[in-house]
Amino acid sequence: MSEVVRLSSVKSLAFKGFVVAAGASSALLFAAPYATADAAAVAGPPPALVHASTGNECKLNVRSGPEVAPANNLATLNCANYTTCTHAAGESPCGPYVSGGQYDCVGPEGAQVTDDRWVEVDWRTPAKSYVAVACAAFAHTTDSP
Repeated sequence: MSEVVRLSSVKSLAFKGFVVAAGASSALLFAAPYATADAAAVAGPPPALVHASTGNECKLNVRSGPEVAPANNLATLNCANYTTCTHAAGESPCGPYVSGGQYDCVGPEGAQVTDDRWVEVDWRTPAKSYVAVACAAFAHTTDSP
């Protein structure tokens, strides 16, 4: 009879272990979506995407520094390919802006613009890359629910 008791107590311990493990898994499963939502709320909005505008014939230069010089031209974006802003969108797309060399282009309202504001983009991370703010078009990502 003592062997039956020991066998039943082993089953009980195994069953208890299963119940504890199942409970812990359920707690993690149901808490995970809330933890992700809370982390996203704390992190703020995702960075915006940058691409060329149709007003500039779908051409936007990505540069190694915030200045107009042929030597620092890394690539030319078009209206179909994008890069990501280094900083999240806030009051201004991809801000804060950097002051640098002066450039001319067609602005968002279709008028000729002269400006010296540049925005940092993630073109060749970790090296810094920039695009001219007034010449760029910005699109916000839709990662949030």
